[in-house]
Amino acid sequence: MKILLDTCVWGGVAQELRAAGHEVVWAGDWQEDPGDDEILAEEFLKPLEISQVSFAAHIGVPVQRINELVRGKRGVTPETAWLLSQALKTTPEFWLNLQITFDLVQNRPRREVHALKIAV
Repeated sequence: MKILLDTCVWGGVAQELRAAGHEVVWAGDWQEDPGDDEILAEEFLKPLEISQVSFAAHIGVPVQRINELVRGKRGVTPETAWLLSQALKTTPEFWLNLQITFDLVQNRPRREVHALKIAV
């Protein structure tokens, strides 16, 4: 199983997962964050050979919601994260962390703000 780890995860986790036979991908190694849309389509729906229509029906949401997620036109909400996690045997945090990481990458300020100096 391929497992995606965010850069804030303790490095020992990656070693333990690799030792258990999992392929581990660090978010920090990406040139560009693939986002939850690509992960949902490429890492879950495609290997499971399930269509967006069938998946939407399975989790009880409009197909438009899944289609917009897959096309990157919609973000993952907490409710959707719960539904995805239950259907795909992940956690809601997995999906929300993907969304947060994607949002941070997409919205990084172009200017740097220097830290305040603490008065002594």
